[in-house]
Amino acid sequence: MGKQLGFLMDADTERSFADYVLEEGVIVHQPNNKNQIFIKELPKPFSDIGWFSLLLYKPQFGMYTLNKANCIDPILSPVIEFCRTIILHEEKRIAFGRLWLEVNYYQNDRLVEKDPALYEWYKSLTKWIRKNIPKQELAIGGRVRREHITHSVKQIIEKDNYFVRY
Repeated sequence: MGKQLGFLMDADTERSFADYVLEEGVIVHQPNNKNQIFIKELPKPFSDIGWFSLLLYKPQFGMYTLNKANCIDPILSPVIEFCRTIILHEEKRIAFGRLWLEVNYYQNDRLVEKDPALYEWYKSLTKWIRKNIPKQELAIGGRVRREHITHSVKQIIEKDNYFVRY
């Protein structure tokens, strides 16, 4: 069963989060969903295919597993998926970002649990998000929900009536 935390994060907060992650570990980026490279900073938004979805990885948790398409398999690998908030100003649309971790999976009909230290790292990353991105009320689809949203993103949504997608 996976663990997930959704958020709407502005660019400044994202840079701060990336700095925190880079102090804690390594970001693996999958450009074109084929070649894995290690990066020292986040790719610019819309700069290449896959800029919005990064896999966070520390070698101390073991080697990652490649799938048939020669991409890192986030279910089988000791990685945390970081999907970035997408803001499309021309279309007035925003999509939630998220941190996601699969904590266990089935292999040959046997439940395999990932390293508990990986889950502890995930919890430290979600703790950073909860500390730096307040939970605020937001009307989405006629319902009011409490979500982790930076103030500047909330203002964009409310002022310019942006469509929000999970």
